[in-house]
Amino acid sequence: MMELVIVMLILSILAAVAAPRYSAAQIRYQTLATTKRIITDLQWAQRNAKASSATQDVVFSVENNSYTLTGMKALNRSQLEYQINLGSPNMLCTLVSADFGVSHTISFDIYGRPVRGGKIVFESGKERFTILVDESGTISTI
Repeated sequence: MMELVIVMLILSILAAVAAPRYSAAQIRYQTLATTKRIITDLQWAQRNAKASSATQDVVFSVENNSYTLTGMKALNRSQLEYQINLGSPNMLCTLVSADFGVSHTISFDIYGRPVRGGKIVFESGKERFTILVDESGTISTI
C-alpha cells in the first residue's frame, strides 16, 4: 500500500509540472497554425488577383475578430463569402490590429502587389505574432 501511495505522489508531481507546459505548447501551436492560415489566405488573395486580373481585397475586422476575402466564396459553402473568425475553437486568437495605411483592408492589384503595405498583429494567451506585407507583396512574420 505504501508503494502505491509513493507512486501516486510521484505521478501527481509530474502531472503538476507537465500540465502548464502542455497548455503553453498548445497555445503556441494554435498561434503558429493561425499565422500559417493568415499567410496562406493572403497568398491566395494575391494569386486570385493575378489570375482574375482584378483587384482583390482582404478586409480585417478587429471588432469582429475576423477577416474576409471579398468576392471569394467559402470553400465549404459556395453561397457564402470567404470569412475566417479568429476566435473559433480551432484558432482561439484575438486580432489586435491590422494597419494598411488608413484602413484595415489590404488590396492586391492585378500583379499581386499590395496597393499599400502594412502589418497584422494577433495574439493567443501570452503569444503575440506580427505578419508583415511589404510594398513588393512579400509576406513574412516577425
